Amino acid sequence: MNKIVFGVVLAVASILSGCTYLFNYGKIEIVSSTSGTQKAVDSKYYCGTTPDLANIAASGMFFSVRQKPGIFTDSTFKIRNKKTTPVFITETKEGYLPQTTYIPTTKTNTAKLFSWLPFALMPLILTWEEPFMQIGAYSYLYTVCYGLGELVFGANRIYPYKTIVLPPLKPIPQKKADENFIVVDSVIVSCKTDIIDVDRKTRFYKYFDSTYTFKKNYQHSTQIKRKELQYNLFETADSMMVKFGYTDTSSALFSSDEYNTNLLKIKVKDIKGKIPRFKGGWIADITIEFTLINMLGSDTLLTKEFTYGAIFPTSDYGFKKSIKKSFRESLTEFLAMEDVKEAIKSRDSAVQSTVESWDTLHLTGSEFCASPKEAVKSVVTVINGKSHGSACCIASGGYFITASHVVNGNENNIYILAPDGRKIKCQVLRSNLKHDLALLKADEIIEIKPIRIASENKGKTGSDVYAIGTPFDAELGQSISKGIISGKRNISDVLTLQTDVSVSPGHSGGALVNDEGELVGIICSKIFGSSIEGIAFGMPAKYIQSELKLDIK
Repeated sequence: MNKIVFGVVLAVASILSGCTYLFNYGKIEIVSSTSGTQKAVDSKYYCGTTPDLANIAASGMFFSVRQKPGIFTDSTFKIRNKKTTPVFITETKEGYLPQTTYIPTTKTNTAKLFSWLPFALMPLILTWEEPFMQIGAYSYLYTVCYGLGELVFGANRIYPYKTIVLPPLKPIPQKKADENFIVVDSVIVSCKTDIIDVDRKTRFYKYFDSTYTFKKNYQHSTQIKRKELQYNLFETADSMMVKFGYTDTSSALFSSDEYNTNLLKIKVKDIKGKIPRFKGGWIADITIEFTLINMLGSDTLLTKEFTYGAIFPTSDYGFKKSIKKSFRESLTEFLAMEDVKEAIKSRDSAVQSTVESWDTLHLTGSEFCASPKEAVKSVVTVINGKSHGSACCIASGGYFITASHVVNGNENNIYILAPDGRKIKCQVLRSNLKHDLALLKADEIIEIKPIRIASENKGKTGSDVYAIGTPFDAELGQSISKGIISGKRNISDVLTLQTDVSVSPGHSGGALVNDEGELVGIICSKIFGSSIEGIAFGMPAKYIQSELKLDIK
């Protein structure tokens, strides 16, 4: 027996028996699409110098206690295939959202078939002469056993490509100057029971009334209560709005109001998913409905529904973290949508365009009020469904001025209570949301003396004013109280009168008149609080003609 042939046969047998090992533990190249990113990956996969572990907290990546995380900044690097577990790579960069990419073992390991071939060489060894047959038999026995082990325990699937390009990072959404603020109104988790858990037997997430079945063999770090999840997701959404600049965090008293703010209602309609076969992480698929609401009129601007899935490395609380990650990704994608951007645009340009499109409306008044006593009879109650406000007559023919928020959202169902007790339907002719003013026209003739609009120099700080309106209840119509103009404030870039006159809900749209019975302003708001008294605001009367395009003689 030739020694060379003997060595070649054993070498071939050994190589063939180890094909699964050799192919499964190959290296794949990872290419980052975004330059200058910081990567975090379990260092046992990384082919290169072991990274500094001190900065792992900055990566935003969560690793289990069995993993050894590392940080590096290489734009192109290689990782090792490791049995059947996936690789999780987290990229971070200032100004961008963190992104975790996982690479599962999805390619069939065809090299495993070669592990059968050493068995075909057994008849050849049996024909060898001594001592080659004895030596070959012992050596080959080891080779065959190793190949058999590879057949039984070797990976059926390996990583799919030699080169993988990571998806580009998404920039952090930031509120623009011409966009409204967004306040998270509520987050509702809609599910059948109060306990959400994962059924490991079927490998699908389910809702359970009881988790007794699993307590015997498994300590549940996957359990999460519905109310707890609801609170956590609300905190997540609120912190994201702050990070993205959609929540006003300034300490200014008048930094944001209903005019430049939208409400966001979030409803988690479904939570489900699976534990992947490669057993490397938790997948949570959640269906979320986002509803954007106009804070002024409470009308729905748009509703969007997302079904989003995210994976998180297997670890304690990995299921909860995968749900939160899916939630964050969905909210980020919602805010980046073009129709959402359009819906939250500042109303300034739209209001200005509307005002410019109006023709000047010429109104007259034959005889105006000459005192606050007479002006009381010129202020009426405005009925808007189950709520009410006030309005004051500014011209003959049944023309009234009120606050736009009194009629906004229900313009086709507005009535006024005339001094003679009649309930008269009104048309909303014009409305200016920015200046909180609206012009009404009564459908029937009303004999009311109009209130003259005062010149701008008559609304000075410290001068006496009288508030006339319908506080609290419609039966208290034409109530009058006295105070002074406490100051002038800039609210949402609009000059506003501050007064200490007694104002209550229902006063909105009512008149602020001076000692001569002239209209100084329209009551629009008040600051409420247990220790706050005498801080109310009115829209200066000078805006009535300029911002509603009126010419009153």
